[in-house]
Amino acid sequence: MNPARARVLIIEDMAVNRRLLTQFVESLGHEAVVAESGLSGLAIMKERVPDLVLLDIMMPGMDGIETLQRMKADAALRDAPVLVITGVDEVESAAKCLTMGADDYIVKPYEPALLRARIQGSLEKKRLRDEQAAYAHRIESYALALEDRVRERTRELSEAHERLQVLDQAKSDFINLISHELRTPLAGLLGAAELAFEGGGNDEDRAKLRAIFDASRDRITSILDHALMLAKIQAGVGQFSLKAVEVQPTVWTAIQMASSFAARRGVALPAAPETSDRVLAEEELLAKALSALLETSVKFCAEGSALSLSYAGEDGLARVTIEARGRGVPSEAVAQFFDIFSVAEPITPGGDLGLAPALAQSILRLFGGKAEVTGLEPPGARFTVTLKLAPGEPPAGGA
Repeated sequence: MNPARARVLIIEDMAVNRRLLTQFVESLGHEAVVAESGLSGLAIMKERVPDLVLLDIMMPGMDGIETLQRMKADAALRDAPVLVITGVDEVESAAKCLTMGADDYIVKPYEPALLRARIQGSLEKKRLRDEQAAYAHRIESYALALEDRVRERTRELSEAHERLQVLDQAKSDFINLISHELRTPLAGLLGAAELAFEGGGNDEDRAKLRAIFDASRDRITSILDHALMLAKIQAGVGQFSLKAVEVQPTVWTAIQMASSFAARRGVALPAAPETSDRVLAEEELLAKALSALLETSVKFCAEGSALSLSYAGEDGLARVTIEARGRGVPSEAVAQFFDIFSVAEPITPGGDLGLAPALAQSILRLFGGKAEVTGLEPPGARFTVTLKLAPGEPPAGGA
């Protein structure tokens, strides 16, 4: 409805009253449509529902009350606003019309100001109801569209989840397959090489070859083990739960795991720190991470030197610091030191660092921790491991 020009139906049996109301409605800027009886008024409304009905109560044949009853019984007409017109002695009939759903009434003879206010007020209420209905319809349409979108999105997510489950299983199967297929021929090669050492050649030659073989064998198996574990971590294969893990025995286990590697390099390993602190971790994985960092640290030691290790627990964090002296870390290598794809860049005389740094960092991140590297002067490297102390764990300091 255009609020500036409304369609007003006047149902009045007296011609003089029809003419007066028509002139009044048109003076307000609205369109006036007239009907001489309730029956003809209903016929006009069937063709086009008006914005307002001015309905005389007292009419021959079908009076205003019956006309209103038929309007309210018709779904297409029941919402049309009705302003009933009554005489001074017909107030009870007007009250009955209000209970039946009429919006308001006006008493004859008409008071122009009051009639204008009633007409404009009824049209304004009609406009507000129409806007409310339009908003409700729009909201309902949006809700239905959103419901369809949510349903479609849920279906897409369900399908994506199913595909991810298939891919995760495929990754797990691939990891296990690669591990098995690489280990089987590698075991044959290593076994055949060991048998060969038992054959000809003098002791000195065999000792030299044996040293090269042992170093190569350990490097291959180490890379294979590290690659497998990295792949499992990245693929999310396997489950673990964080527990309160004692620092001292875990560091001691890591030292034992790295001892053979350090011995071949002529580097002495430190003792485990004296502390009763516990950290949130998984014990076996934490030992692997620390062992990987110890072996990495050994590569920055000069032959005949020793690693140093210290521990501190404060502010809810545990810090294990390993220092190597002999070879420094180039400043340009620090940012990518723990990246997987930095392993091919040799930064020590012993060659590249392998997967040990990346493996250590990946494991520590599982526990909400991290590893950092710093170059030292005189040449050396410092590795700092930071982990969360177990809840309620009082800092005990360290050596």
